[in-house]
Amino acid sequence: MDDTAGLYQRIISIIWKSFIVPAEKYGLTVAELNNIDPSIEDLILHLNGLNAILKLIAKDNHSEINMSINASQCVVIMERMAQAIKQQDQKEIEVLMLELKRHAEY
Repeated sequence: MDDTAGLYQRIISIIWKSFIVPAEKYGLTVAELNNIDPSIEDLILHLNGLNAILKLIAKDNHSEINMSINASQCVVIMERMAQAIKQQDQKEIEVLMLELKRHAEY
């Protein structure tokens, strides 16, 4: 359980420190979100890799499976946000940020 929980916490921490906190600090506008470093696309790539490992080490344990599912949902929300940024859909960005924060609570 420790490896799974630790990796899950790392994924959630990366989402907060690398995306949610800077996005809220500098603003949720399309222009500001395009300037976040690392980019949302780079974060998604990195998080997908970590999440794949999480899925592999999650046992048939209910809480570990839930951690894996929740991490997957966070990545999917970030993928949807990347699309909203490309489409310059400010309203969708704001909705998705709230959804991401709900899933990334820890």
